[in-house]
Amino acid sequence: MKKAKVCFINVPLRDSGDFFPPFGITRLIDSLTDSGYQFNTDVFFYNIDLLRPSFEDMKAYFTQLNPDIVGISAVVSTSYLFVKQVSQLIKEVVPRVSIVLGGNMAAASEVVLKKTCVHLTVIGEGEDSFVDVCRHWETYGSLTDNPALRKIRGLAFKSAEDANATVFTGYRDQIPTERIRQANYDIIDDYYMQPIIRGFGIEDDIRTQKMIEGNRRSAGIELSKGCVSRCTFCHRWNKGYRALDLDSIIDEMQRLIQRHNVGVFYLYDESFGSDKSHIRSFIKKVKPLNVLWHVHGMRVKTVTDIALLQDMKDAGCVAIKFGMESGSDRMLTIMEKLATRADDNYKALLALKETGLLGTTTIQIVYGMPGENRHTVKETIRFIKKCREAKKNIYIAPALAQALPGTPLYEFARLHGFIGSTLDDEEAYLIRISDTNKADMKHYINMTEEKTPDILYGHYLLREMQFNFYWGTRGRIKWVATTALKILLTPYGFRLFVKMLVTYRYCDKNLKQAIKLFFEKRPPGLKIETLSLRKIVSQINPAFEKNDVPYSVDLLRRGR
Repeated sequence: MKKAKVCFINVPLRDSGDFFPPFGITRLIDSLTDSGYQFNTDVFFYNIDLLRPSFEDMKAYFTQLNPDIVGISAVVSTSYLFVKQVSQLIKEVVPRVSIVLGGNMAAASEVVLKKTCVHLTVIGEGEDSFVDVCRHWETYGSLTDNPALRKIRGLAFKSAEDANATVFTGYRDQIPTERIRQANYDIIDDYYMQPIIRGFGIEDDIRTQKMIEGNRRSAGIELSKGCVSRCTFCHRWNKGYRALDLDSIIDEMQRLIQRHNVGVFYLYDESFGSDKSHIRSFIKKVKPLNVLWHVHGMRVKTVTDIALLQDMKDAGCVAIKFGMESGSDRMLTIMEKLATRADDNYKALLALKETGLLGTTTIQIVYGMPGENRHTVKETIRFIKKCREAKKNIYIAPALAQALPGTPLYEFARLHGFIGSTLDDEEAYLIRISDTNKADMKHYINMTEEKTPDILYGHYLLREMQFNFYWGTRGRIKWVATTALKILLTPYGFRLFVKMLVTYRYCDKNLKQAIKLFFEKRPPGLKIETLSLRKIVSQINPAFEKNDVPYSVDLLRRGR
């Protein structure tokens, strides 16, 4: 039987290649090589995020490779437009190819399957599902709907019986923790093992300086998969939280130390420290390695444990990041940040400052969620000022709430008519948020209790508090102009001027539309109680069931 020739590609995430290693793609490649495929013979990786090829370059690549299956890793839903364009390009140069999409964008499978050239989406972990898909192609020569394809769990595709229907084959069991691999650095570019990355707030540590002098490199690993929380703005792909086997993790770290001279490890966990016994075991096992490590995601309740933080520091930890999201208790409840309160965020900040593990901890604000009002905005601004008193130059990163498919926030937007109910409407929204920064107001949909100019003004105030708001020549000009306006205009006049300016920009410089927003009336259904947004959505539409995983196309669209 002829093996399928498979090519994996990823989508560009930011303006330049991300340092975050492509864990998902290397895990799929490893699964295929375990099943008899050979890397760079049967299985290929075209790293679009890193290489940034032109469309002409991509055409030449796929024409020469002539793959049977192309797997697109779309880890973010803001890459829809690129997925549509690249799938059309691949189908144009290799008409017989089968295109498979995985990652968080698969939560919008119905739109993807009907509006792009993608044939099939993988829902959830793809290690086993993708191997089954390749075996199916080798037997049937395509990935079109048939009884055998319907037996493979974790897939969504167009129905052969009804052109308007999609088939979801059901959730597949998650793979056992002992089978969850780290990124395979042997098959990806050295770019992902940079020399010690400056700018994370760790270079001032004398231990880091020694690593830099020794030309040590950095690498990313994971100690766990998933998260204990279910934030209502976050699209999750893994059910629950799974701590990985520590012995295999330490073995991999030792291999990277010996083979690639790695001295600093970036721990890319979403919920580091949720299992304290697991972390304490890690501390004991990692300390003899004499390496440094930087935690990229830790629970607030764990960050306040001073004794644990000190043990971590003694074992090589140099910095910790954690999510704050808001300075308002009301908004933290709506976001479903478990039992976290604004005071907990502040205590965590003080704990990191006391132990010297603050690094470049950022006050990441998710602003403009449903339920936001002038009172919650003031609470968040007061909270940031309080944090600034404790840490003068702490970085502020205000992001406007972005409704992503598979989240309660997205369903709230659909149920209230902010995102239309037709496929064309949903595709138009996915195109609108494609390749947009979360801080860019252009993508934003106001679902709060306040008028749009008031919400945009609040975002301006948060951005003005940003550490780099007045950096550079442009920033200095901005500061001079802002100061002059504050002197020339009354406080109210300055607020009105800024509201008009940001609203004018929000409306793509349409003055008539901008003025109209000053007189808009907010729908009464947006005045919500202090509940989790998930509960609010479920009250409006009981079909939106708690599943603790992203919702499939069928679950999302029942009753449409």
